[in-house]
Amino acid sequence: MNDKQIQKFAKDNGYKGASHWGRWKEWDVYEPFFEENEVSYVGPPLMILTNSKETRFTTYEEAFEIP
Repeated sequence: MNDKQIQKFAKDNGYKGASHWGRWKEWDVYEPFFEENEVSYVGPPLMILTNSKETRFTTYEEAFEIP
């Protein structure tokens, strides 16, 4: 997925956008946000994972594995 598609995925799921966090295993990792440059505490960490086959949110377990 390209950046425009990632931003749409984030917005379609209630976020203002997503910033690229890095790579983890075979995934590009994005951090969704409600407001830029602000920390949101709403539960366990949640990241967007994307590769050539799919885009999805992390599972609870995966969220704590990403450094």
